[in-house]
Amino acid sequence: MTLTLPKVVSFSFDASKYRAKGSSLPAYEPSREVGVESVGGVYRVDGDFRIPDGVRVEGDFVVKGVFRLGRGSCLLGSVKASKDIVIEPGAYVEGDVVADGRVVLGREATIHGYVDAGTWVVLE
Repeated sequence: MTLTLPKVVSFSFDASKYRAKGSSLPAYEPSREVGVESVGGVYRVDGDFRIPDGVRVEGDFVVKGVFRLGRGSCLLGSVKASKDIVIEPGAYVEGDVVADGRVVLGREATIHGYVDAGTWVVLE
């Protein structure tokens, strides 16, 4: 059996428990990574990019490649990727997720925003 979801998915819920969880995580500064440029609060990445496990990041991302949000991490911002977006298990996004390829959601991953996939939304 195949689960097919529409390309744009939106759910409404109380995000306060996720914000509280995210505030307890250590902050991560992506602009220190090679190939990441920060312009006006937007991180631009040329190539694939992965945010490590168990960190909190604030800001929007534009990625020319695959974007991965690490296990249990929290992104307070939106992400646009020219390929796939993978939200690993237990990770949280408060913002929109737009991929030209697939959007893959790991177990107990949460997105508080719109999801727009160029191909498939995959629930693991």
